[in-house]
Amino acid sequence: MEQTSAPPTITSYAAPTAQSERIIILDSLRGIAILGILLMNIASMGSPLYGDPSVMNETGWNYRSWYLISWFFDGSQRALFSLLFGAGIVLFITNQEKKVTGIQGADVFFRRQLWLLVFGLINLYILLWHGDILFDYACNGMLMFVFRNWAPKKLIIAAVLCLLVMIAVDNKDLYHEKKIILRGEAIAAIDTSVNKLTLLQKEDLKAMTELRESSSPESRKKRVETAIARMTNDYRWVYETRTSGYRRNFFAFSYFGIWDVLQFMFLGMAFFKNGILLGKGRHPYIPAHVYYRFRSGINLVLL
Repeated sequence: MEQTSAPPTITSYAAPTAQSERIIILDSLRGIAILGILLMNIASMGSPLYGDPSVMNETGWNYRSWYLISWFFDGSQRALFSLLFGAGIVLFITNQEKKVTGIQGADVFFRRQLWLLVFGLINLYILLWHGDILFDYACNGMLMFVFRNWAPKKLIIAAVLCLLVMIAVDNKDLYHEKKIILRGEAIAAIDTSVNKLTLLQKEDLKAMTELRESSSPESRKKRVETAIARMTNDYRWVYETRTSGYRRNFFAFSYFGIWDVLQFMFLGMAFFKNGILLGKGRHPYIPAHVYYRFRSGINLVLL
């Protein structure tokens, strides 16, 4: 009687990548990105609020290190990490498709993302790390699975569209705040001894006042002092401060920051497929692309 081999189990085809199959350049870039992410988070680890340390009269190396990290590592390392995450999605799925057939590869991929999501929740609710990104990237990774078979050109177009949406969202928020200020200033100029303010005008005036006060040095210092008081209190206060802060940031990130992450994931998938990340093939437009991205970033900052 002929014996047939048993079909591969999930454990067998979800095993760690063998040393011979590893891509050195991607592993090296991942290491650089992880260390960059560490630099980005050091200020938040050592302070109750991530922001300008000069609010609490921090000077010297504390301020200089924050300034350098904010300018040279904050955005660049997040972008590199997102780019490599996108490339990793394509790499993982490609390797799975070589080993299995049907939906087994997708099954392993989504199990992987769900475990990433679980570790993100552990980071937040057990380790109380409010700067966790594992939950966010787990959700984004499952979304990017839809685009795994797109050609590099379509992926780059998708990245450009994400950039345009991000610019539109950021500018919409900026001009909304300007509108609040202009409307409030116009109402503040009204002689209330002659014309009594309506309920809506009072609301507009209040909105302008709160917006200005929220960015004042006194208000920023008060928020830091409140955060320090919470973080140096008992566990209940620390837990509430960390978890509620993350939830607020998560919903804000889902609206504002997601386009930043998705555009680099799209680029990572495209650059892996056309060989740029692997150093394969000839791509004479890479220097021009780097120059364009650098100039675009500077221009956006100056705006």
